[in-house]
Amino acid sequence: MALIIEDGTIVENANSFATVAECRAFADARGLDLPNEDADVEKLLVSACDFLFSLEKDFQGTREHVDQELPFPRDTIRLFSVDISGMIPGILKKAQCRLAFDASQNDLQATGSGRVVKKEGVGPLQVEYADDGASNPQVNLTAALTILEPLFKDSSTANGGNINFTATR
Repeated sequence: MALIIEDGTIVENANSFATVAECRAFADARGLDLPNEDADVEKLLVSACDFLFSLEKDFQGTREHVDQELPFPRDTIRLFSVDISGMIPGILKKAQCRLAFDASQNDLQATGSGRVVKKEGVGPLQVEYADDGASNPQVNLTAALTILEPLFKDSSTANGGNINFTATR
């Protein structure tokens, strides 16, 4: 699978904002380990982009074109008091790169197995699962959400508002 990069021109079938090289540079600068194979990093970037879709309702502005593949570029969006309509913000790429690293560690949109352990044992080994099948796996995405915060409609959303992905898994 090859990445198709959205550059702000409404690229057909785009599936990423960041390139593998940008993702590797981001990770290297922060001491984060990514898979050695570029194809594996591409998959992580696509997963990260899928997660960005889940945040679209919280981003400022609206899609520039009804047929665009990804949630950016957007109309009527400001970053630090500057109109960035029609652009792919650098912080969006950075957040996608961080999310790609996070995706290498955990499923960004886990739905859970439905099997919450209610009781464990060590002596004659035993495990009991909750009857209701409830499961609430979540990963800590604070780093990526903090990067994205200036792009949200309400900057308080990421850290304590409507977006809450900080529970431990």
